[in-house]
Amino acid sequence: MVMMIMFLSAAAYYILSDLVPIYKEKQWKLFWIYMILISLDFLMVLLVTMNVPLPSPSLPIKKIIGSILKQ
Repeated sequence: MVMMIMFLSAAAYYILSDLVPIYKEKQWKLFWIYMILISLDFLMVLLVTMNVPLPSPSLPIKKIIGSILKQ
């Protein structure tokens, strides 16, 4: 629960300091990219606070790096 409150506080600060000026300048592409990323972050925090096991990205990263270095 503390993690959720900390995230919501940080997200509120970020929205007020960065997204409001972007919205006022009508930079819609940047605005929607930031909104999607904030939404994904919120989903991840919500899943972690609900103790849902999340898969580790280390195996796909190892495969990508391994395929790049073999060339």
